[in-house]
Amino acid sequence: MSRSKILLLGGSGYMGRSLSSAINSNDYEIHVISPHLPDPKDDLIIYHQGSLDNKALLEETIPICDTIIHLASTTTPGDSATDPTIEVDQNISPTIKFLDYLSSYKNKNLIFISSGGAIYNSFLDCPIKESHPFYPLSFYGAAKLSLEFFLQTFSNKYNFNLKILRPSNLYGPGQPLREGFGLIRTILQNLKDDKTMEIWGDGEIVRDYIYIEDMINAILTFIKYPSLNGIFNISSNSGYNINQVIHIIENVCDKKLKYKYTKQRKIDIKSVILDNTKIQSKCDWKAKTNLETGIRNTWNWLIKEKK
Repeated sequence: MSRSKILLLGGSGYMGRSLSSAINSNDYEIHVISPHLPDPKDDLIIYHQGSLDNKALLEETIPICDTIIHLASTTTPGDSATDPTIEVDQNISPTIKFLDYLSSYKNKNLIFISSGGAIYNSFLDCPIKESHPFYPLSFYGAAKLSLEFFLQTFSNKYNFNLKILRPSNLYGPGQPLREGFGLIRTILQNLKDDKTMEIWGDGEIVRDYIYIEDMINAILTFIKYPSLNGIFNISSNSGYNINQVIHIIENVCDKKLKYKYTKQRKIDIKSVILDNTKIQSKCDWKAKTNLETGIRNTWNWLIKEKK
């Protein structure tokens, strides 16, 4: 019996690599399209170097894959803070071209990884349900929301199964260090290197955090149930401000962080906690990793890494 095939768009990033490993253990055949392939490569994964608007690659992979997971994103909220054309050129336009190619095929299970923290605004009461109004402050958030609308319109027009996942702030072992992105990863790196970290604002910005294994398990759930459609928050359902996160990290790692407060960025929403009751009720999924355990696992991984 042939294995079900899954296509990951942008599958060589942090979430993509973690997801590929988990999918392997569930006996699927994995195809990855990405401009930059990982080194070393996993021998059990079929890699295709290129972008998601590469017609030749899509014609080769889409017909044979039952599920397509759109992980491709080249930006962070800070990258496009002063130039929205970055989002158009690097994320929106390639996805629209991809959808144009996809329209020729039927019966595909499409999963899009959006953003739970960038599309809402802090005037809303928390936790925030999927039905709440949205009001992105960053071009990054506006681009994610635009892609959601394009995908929903596409799904309605061509009768595709579509899941839109809005994760909270992802963290965990293996996460690369990116400037201005990934609070927990950045704090742990500064703690390890004994460097002084700049905190934008007064440290009272509130977010919830989702551990990488919990996020991957949520995606696997939607692979197994292709007919389940809709928008789903993926979160821990618990919020912590930056000062609280620092305190937890210092206790877990038994080490004091050097930090100073600086001017808050305009793109930083004051408070975002995502309500995850919808995915709990529809899929019987729940985040299993509390923040202390997730931080400990990430710290243990990081201190074993080569400098």
